Amino acid sequence: MNSKLQEYFHCMIGTNVYLTPPNSQGFAPHYDDIEAFVLQLEGSKHWRVYKPRSPQEFLPRVSSENFSQDEIGTPVLDVVLEPGDMLYFPRGFIHQAVTVEGKHSLHITVSMYQKTSYADLLEALVPAALQRAINSDVRFREGLPLNISQVMGLAFSENDSPERTEIREKVKTLFSRIFDHASVDDAVDASIGKKYQIDALPPYLSKDEKQRTVYGEKVEINSHNGTVNCPFEIVMETKVKLLKANILRLVEEEDSLRVYFHTENSKEYHEYEPTFMEIEEQDTPVISMLVNEYPNFHPVKDFPLDDEERKLAIFTDLWEKGLLITDKN
Repeated sequence: MNSKLQEYFHCMIGTNVYLTPPNSQGFAPHYDDIEAFVLQLEGSKHWRVYKPRSPQEFLPRVSSENFSQDEIGTPVLDVVLEPGDMLYFPRGFIHQAVTVEGKHSLHITVSMYQKTSYADLLEALVPAALQRAINSDVRFREGLPLNISQVMGLAFSENDSPERTEIREKVKTLFSRIFDHASVDDAVDASIGKKYQIDALPPYLSKDEKQRTVYGEKVEINSHNGTVNCPFEIVMETKVKLLKANILRLVEEEDSLRVYFHTENSKEYHEYEPTFMEIEEQDTPVISMLVNEYPNFHPVKDFPLDDEERKLAIFTDLWEKGLLITDKN
């Protein structure tokens, strides 16, 4: 279930299972930093959900401490969940739940979208953009006015001097120029795309999908040099597509081009180091076409790389890492 949901929401999915005895409460009132879906499996549970207490607590980025009853006001939702019911509440909505008299409760809480806000994107975007601006625009490297400590600061905040206005306008202008050096694409790759590949569960495959991927083969691994021997061979006429829409991410970092992927991830969170393969700049159109053409199949010969030997090598690598699926067994 988690693996299928992560494909749709493009973020890590977490699942907790809660078994609560009759006439008891698991947690004090609090809010979380995730979007939550509660699926009732057995018994009954009485839920109360409350609006955030202030604008600052709408869509929080961290979970709250426990609240007392007199801090949270009146619930906006007061409901008893029975088996088969589902309850959704966004991050920031305070909630508490108790089992009803004489009944236990078993439910699943599915959580998602943690640290997937514009704030998280900007935290990746702004430092990188500022560094580019510093490197390329001498105005960012100019020395500060000699009198800045005599006109700026809390002690001078009530003054309305020309010097203060000039410094503020200068800083405002530099702020506006930072975005000229910003790459939203790079920031999304770094803060959202790469993170997903590191956090994600390995993909769930149906029997049919397995038969059309490397997972359906009887592979042999050479114990001496680690090479993989597959009975299936990629040729120019082989029709392929990505195994899943978000199975890989092309990222430019550390002066190299890397394709991060999660097919080799463990079911235990971060048990292994992140997995990636490095490619050459000439290979990027191949990866781009695979991503943009999903879910369409295309023969290998149609991909934009003139060097056929190199093209076959790339597709063989992608196949052996479980990133491709063919149109037939």
